[in-house]
Amino acid sequence: MDEQESALLQALRLKVEQLEKACADKDREIALLSLRREQQAEMLDKLAYINEELEAQVRELQASRWRRIGRRLRLAKPASFEK
Repeated sequence: MDEQESALLQALRLKVEQLEKACADKDREIALLSLRREQQAEMLDKLAYINEELEAQVRELQASRWRRIGRRLRLAKPASFEK
């Protein structure tokens, strides 16, 4: 093997190392993004649950007979969603 082939082989080895490093970096980035996506999905689930609870509270408040009587007699202020 002559000097030129040896230099070419060394350049190829260096390029392979660089590509392996880039691939490992991309794998770490993909893992991080996947983790973030899972965290966002969990947060959306929690927010959906909280939203359901709040909607139930609003329905309960709107259906309250005492609330309606208080509003008619102007003893109760309108809630933000009633305006």
